[in-house]
Amino acid sequence: MALRWTSLLCIATCLNLIAAKIIDDFEQRCLSFTPESLVKNSSRTVLEYVPANTTIEFPDNDASCGRPSQLVSADMCRVSLSIPTSNRYMKILILALGEIN
Repeated sequence: MALRWTSLLCIATCLNLIAAKIIDDFEQRCLSFTPESLVKNSSRTVLEYVPANTTIEFPDNDASCGRPSQLVSADMCRVSLSIPTSNRYMKILILALGEIN
């Protein structure tokens, strides 16, 4: 019986080491990811490894979304890109200034 428990302990220890290695690999892959190279005209605003059971904040969310934070149940790679879709605001600003003069 003692040999059986020793074997189980060894297996559990090995599984923990393998799990730790997988997490480390995922964290390293996450932090070396370059999503802005995949999306034309984008710039990275957030790239972070978030371990399981972490509450992440959404400081840029509009209050009407009703969710300023979220509990993450699994390890994840958090990515945020800024992607300009038009220069409409700039055109409107120029037009407004043109009308003021």
